[in-house]
Amino acid sequence: MRKSVKKETNIIIFANDYWLNDIIKDCVLKYVNFKTIIITNKKNIDFKYNRKFIEIKYCKKLTLNWCKQNIPIKPEILFSIGSPWIFDEKIINFYDNNIFNIHQSPLPKYRGGSITSLIILKEIRALQITVHKITRKIDDGDIFFYENIFIPSLLKTPFEINNYIQKKIREVSFSFLNSKIRKKEKFISHKQNNFFSSYVPRLKSDVNGWIDWSQNVYEIERFIRSFDNPYKGALTTLNSKKVRIKNIDFSLEDSATHPIEYGLILRNFMNYCVVSVKGGSLYIKEIFDDKNNKFENYSSGDKFVTPIKNLDNAKKRVSFNNKDNFIYSKKYKLKY
Repeated sequence: MRKSVKKETNIIIFANDYWLNDIIKDCVLKYVNFKTIIITNKKNIDFKYNRKFIEIKYCKKLTLNWCKQNIPIKPEILFSIGSPWIFDEKIINFYDNNIFNIHQSPLPKYRGGSITSLIILKEIRALQITVHKITRKIDDGDIFFYENIFIPSLLKTPFEINNYIQKKIREVSFSFLNSKIRKKEKFISHKQNNFFSSYVPRLKSDVNGWIDWSQNVYEIERFIRSFDNPYKGALTTLNSKKVRIKNIDFSLEDSATHPIEYGLILRNFMNYCVVSVKGGSLYIKEIFDDKNNKFENYSSGDKFVTPIKNLDNAKKRVSFNNKDNFIYSKKYKLKY
């Protein structure tokens, strides 16, 4: 009598190459006997794995023809964890609307790009990671799974916050896949309530990162941190030179007593540049010139100043569809 052959479960994961090792370690390697194909955009020379159930495929441009040629069968589930591609309607329809995406914030409240800078600007603590179906409209599909997370205040830069969120994303991804594939749980989906929808536009430090020195100490401190690592830094001018600021702290001492003192350098204290602002002072550890060299050509009495036209442009939305920086349809030169 012929033995029945157990149907092999196939999982397809679309992932950015940057997090590939962590995704495999925190998600894929926890499975046994589940065939997993990971599709990524670049070859990761540091990538190491030794598992017969894992196959890595590299793709520059994701098309339906590429999928038909490189994904042998229709898998049980396709899952996007930071996919570098936007899925077109042909791919979505071919896979019977069975492609899921994990989103790093609650939907539909924070649709769109990275929320790390917004977390700093708004001091967000309560967040939610969401798994939804992919549709032709970005971040618009039904929600199937979510978990709440807390953002600790000790995380100060976008780099630290992003690393923390990405770790939580991998944990939630495993929980979702474990429930759906291994435990065969049925999820009750629900449609997004568009009454609460909003969109998070992407920011570019060269355009949006200009400091408004008329704001209070709390607002300026959060603003500068929101453009810290891995970004280039917040922008202003010092002694008629464009400079970038990173690595700061603040105090409620040495507050400016008149608007003329906003941005005034008071002193150097233990390699911190102490700057007077409304309601307190900033302690700036790192100042860079436009060539990313340490800028130390300043003294007490100098002032940080941001031209009005740069502040006006900083409030506008940047398009990332071009090599140059565009605000809406108008080209914006990054000269102050």
